[in-house]
Amino acid sequence: MGGIGSGRQRYRNRGAVEDHPALDLRILKRLQLLMPGECTYDVLRWSNGGLSVAEARIFVDLEELHSAQIKIHMQVADNSISQHIDIEADACGLGGHRYYMICPINGTRNQILYWCNDQFASRQAHALTYRSQTSTELSRARKRTAKLHSHLKGNDGFKRPRGRRRYSLVQKLNCSQREERALMTARAQGYFERKH
Repeated sequence: MGGIGSGRQRYRNRGAVEDHPALDLRILKRLQLLMPGECTYDVLRWSNGGLSVAEARIFVDLEELHSAQIKIHMQVADNSISQHIDIEADACGLGGHRYYMICPINGTRNQILYWCNDQFASRQAHALTYRSQTSTELSRARKRTAKLHSHLKGNDGFKRPRGRRRYSLVQKLNCSQREERALMTARAQGYFERKH
């Protein structure tokens, strides 16, 4: 049945979705920009690690559901970029509507569009993958170790675990650190074998 690395290769990967600003309909709904029968406006800002990445003026026109659209105006470097994205509304069984953005490149319905190559389009149209799809076994082990270490310190608004829960996390952390060391050793051995 296939081993590690035996699956289809991602030869078209142009980056990870986590590295690109996203236009998410669920967030627009939370910001009350998706109001049926109304035209709403707001400014959206994207940041990465506390640094501002992009800013756009968003106009959501839902006055007529058959011609609903989002108008986006962005200032990127010295260019002013405008884009129109069509919205499709499906009636729900118990009332209301569910909205989808139509990808301007391949015409699919999406909840999220990503900014890449000076336009918003679907993940598939931009050939973007998730970071976890392209990470190696060693990087996943490092991430797992860091996450367990963070839980033991009590970060992210959680208190430090006590008693049996702490003992269990320490055991998992020790196991994860052993796995990480074994993967690093195997990688180093493979590197030196290729050199000689």
